[in-house]
Amino acid sequence: MTYSEEKLMLALYECFAIGEGDARDRLSKAFQYFLFNLREEHFSIEHWSRFNKVKVRLTKNGPLTAINGEVIVGSFENGKNGMKNKTASKLIKGLIMIYRELNT
Repeated sequence: MTYSEEKLMLALYECFAIGEGDARDRLSKAFQYFLFNLREEHFSIEHWSRFNKVKVRLTKNGPLTAINGEVIVGSFENGKNGMKNKTASKLIKGLIMIYRELNT
């Protein structure tokens, strides 16, 4: 099992399958706890491209910072706040598809 497969499996089980909250909460928690440190070298080119699109979408709002630059709300948490639950569900489906392809 590769590092990326292990992290995706943990996210799928711990966050998507049995996690609490709606799809936005589960997606945010998956990145905060398991997927935040996955990098390009952990995937094939195709899988990295698809994984990175999910990550970019989730973090597109960036962190919420105070005037002094202190991070109040992180990128993943802030990203989910502006996202529809339906969008989060589609992103989760994309991650599940990547995991399934890595395990074939």
